Amino acid sequence: MPKTHMGWAKRTIEKETEQMKQQKREEAQRQLQQQLQQAVGQIGGVSHQLQAMGMRAPVLAGAGRRGGDYSSAPSGPNLPRNRLDNELYLGEVLEWKGKFGWINPVEPIDHPLARKHGGRVYVARQDILVGDVMGAGLTPGQTCQFRIYSDASGLGAEQVRVLS
Repeated sequence: MPKTHMGWAKRTIEKETEQMKQQKREEAQRQLQQQLQQAVGQIGGVSHQLQAMGMRAPVLAGAGRRGGDYSSAPSGPNLPRNRLDNELYLGEVLEWKGKFGWINPVEPIDHPLARKHGGRVYVARQDILVGDVMGAGLTPGQTCQFRIYSDASGLGAEQVRVLS
């Protein structure tokens, strides 16, 4: 076979090989996307079941954000929670940022995560109760009662009621 034909044959084989590799990559990507959609659907179903039982569903890291998770540590009011006990604590609102704030407990809380935010306890708007309505705001200086939970970010307050 002349050299010119060998070069043509080699280029043709390389081109066909690259096309086959590309097709395999595209097929693998389609399969992964289908698996991801199925997993998200299953998570959504579990989320609805948890909400129906009055529980909070965890939020996937990066959900609703372009480009994924921006921080290295998890945060926010929808992390999985562990209530420390059923005791009511008293505290004073230190800061309120519109959707979240910080409470300074009257008595120090005995927990390994208690010092994580300088002894302050995180509170989200959704954890504030006014009568039977959730989601009210707070004002710095208010006294409130609350229950304590821990999550991956530290200690937080739930079932918060303003006393004064």
